[in-house]
Amino acid sequence: MATYSNGYVLDSLGKTIATYSNGYVLDSLGKTIATYSNGYVHDSLRKTIATYSNGYVYTLYREPKK
Repeated sequence: MATYSNGYVLDSLGKTIATYSNGYVLDSLGKTIATYSNGYVHDSLRKTIATYSNGYVYTLYREPKK
């Protein structure tokens, strides 16, 4: 589970894995990897990939494609 605070998304070890600002989640190179709004994180196809609340990011379990 990841956490977020002050513009940074951190992994469970406290390492920065992304940044966020103005509705966008950026990787370490500054490339947009997702958007966020109203408690949901969306991929580039606007598919919900996670939710966020109270400093935590919750990834969604998805069945593997066959």
